[in-house]
Amino acid sequence: MKIIMKNFYFLLMLGSCNSVCCTRNNIVIRPEYRNISFYENKLNFTQLKDRISIASQNVINYLHDMDKLDIYSSYELSNFEISIFDKCFELLPESYKNILLEKVIVIYFVKYLGYGGITNYVFDENDNLYMTLLFNSELLNRTMSEWLNYKENTYFSNVDDSNYLELIINTEYPAFLYLLLHEASHIYDHYYQITPFVEPDLANEETIYLNDFVSEIWENYWLPIEKYNYEQRDYLNAYSKKPSIDINNSIAIYNFLAATPFISIYGSTIWAEDFAEIFSWLYLFYKFNTFYIVNVYLDNELRYSFNPFNNALVLDRYQLLLE
Repeated sequence: MKIIMKNFYFLLMLGSCNSVCCTRNNIVIRPEYRNISFYENKLNFTQLKDRISIASQNVINYLHDMDKLDIYSSYELSNFEISIFDKCFELLPESYKNILLEKVIVIYFVKYLGYGGITNYVFDENDNLYMTLLFNSELLNRTMSEWLNYKENTYFSNVDDSNYLELIINTEYPAFLYLLLHEASHIYDHYYQITPFVEPDLANEETIYLNDFVSEIWENYWLPIEKYNYEQRDYLNAYSKKPSIDINNSIAIYNFLAATPFISIYGSTIWAEDFAEIFSWLYLFYKFNTFYIVNVYLDNELRYSFNPFNNALVLDRYQLLLE
């Protein structure tokens, strides 16, 4: 086992700012959004769909403060949308369903959210760790292809009618299935430590070891080892309103990515997203024969196709996953 030492003290400092404000008489004082009491606690409901709730104004204000926006509003699901939610939940691995039922206290859907979802960790009065889930309300009414085409193009600037990415997915599953798998992967990772830690502010002296999933791929939470790092990686930001990488550079990025163990651009950003992305997609691939290809069009011509499901470095990682 290798040990991550370069950034450990920085991680602890980051944790002291984000998760723990200060201590007083050995009592940990956290931001209120890290306390279970900030949210509606519906853990006593036995079905996950019954833990869906309408976000309070306090939760909406928290999102506004976090994103420096004031456009979000709560959203109440229709009976049809709840049925979509429930069907997607039933498609998850049993281990994922179990951990969601055990640890998720409430689920919110929000209108006009600029991204897909958030897994937010919270503590009860005994410092036990629980989760809230928050999703963009559009996910239940968009296909996986529609949503991920939108997301993939937000990495790049100068996207227009002649220069764009076309993400082709051979499924009609709703976008919500992908997002639920992805966010549930973070929750599974929190409790079963597939990666050393999901959030830097939860790192401690027991979680600074590179385990089997990240070893020989990641140098630390943010940085892959040298042969899997690429120059533009730090500037890629999904759902960005002002992306800084020209779409003309996309071919070089996908070409490099094709020689790495990362299944997607998003999976190459931090090790927590690496696990969430690779498990979600390989589960969809092996269980439902669902895969995607990214075609790069420049000046209306197909210039490059990226297919991570032909990459042995990606497929070989499935043995490290849970099903």
